[in-house]
Amino acid sequence: MADQPAVLSKGNGSLDARVVFVAEAPGRFGSGRTGIPFYGDKSGDNFQELIDHVGLSRSEIFITNAVLCNPLADGVNSRPTAKEMKNCSAYLHAVLELIAPRLVVTLGTVGLDA
Repeated sequence: MADQPAVLSKGNGSLDARVVFVAEAPGRFGSGRTGIPFYGDKSGDNFQELIDHVGLSRSEIFITNAVLCNPLADGVNSRPTAKEMKNCSAYLHAVLELIAPRLVVTLGTVGLDA
């Protein structure tokens, strides 16, 4: 990841959250640009619609990613490698231990595999 832009998106939300969402990685148009997971792009709009639909607000949840840097390949988002996921796994586990949510919602297979 040395060739990657320094895009760290460690997470966003309440440390008292009952629900934590684990996504794949910061997207280059959303969190890679804004620093806020699922904000400022189409994925962010879809996510906001989802949490609105189930009656949650961003102040009640915590959002993080399986990989904290945007894994780019040829200037476009790519799937994180196993090494990238391993490099960020200790952080993810520490976040989940600290928050101790009642529910962890993984968004996609990368979030689930993490």
